[in-house]
Amino acid sequence: LLQIDGINLVQSDACLRHLARKHDMLGKDHAESALIDMVHAATLELRAVCLPIPFMPLEERAPKFFAAVNSTIPKFLGPIDKLLSRSDTGFVAGGGVSLADVTLFESVRFLLDFPFTTHAWFDKYSSVKKHVDMMKSRKQLGDYLKSDRSLPFPDDIYAATVRATL
Repeated sequence: LLQIDGINLVQSDACLRHLARKHDMLGKDHAESALIDMVHAATLELRAVCLPIPFMPLEERAPKFFAAVNSTIPKFLGPIDKLLSRSDTGFVAGGGVSLADVTLFESVRFLLDFPFTTHAWFDKYSSVKKHVDMMKSRKQLGDYLKSDRSLPFPDDIYAATVRATL
């Protein structure tokens, strides 16, 4: 639950979109807004494929992750990497952080947090890598990531609790 501006928001995407509207992170015109919407949707789709993996039985996690690395992840990060390679600012659209920049960063951060992988699979996405580094270097985001408010990658105890609950 996010309580902000007298509104109770309970869906994470609704919270993100509300904050993006409030802070002018949806583009300066229709073209930027459409680009931001497309990249945002792509990052949510990518995340939907990979998010269940930490909650699978231990022996299924690595094969499922590497299957995604070889098939799903390139379908999403390949075009986004190409888009970012043409950006003068390093951002998805315009000259500042957008909703798409936030969700791209969070989705890639999640993928990089998988404990059983080197990051060699990520090397071919050099523009996405620069984007992640640029986002991490932002003071407020960097401070948040170092704080106890930043949620850790789901460990086995958390995953077992979720599986038992569902």
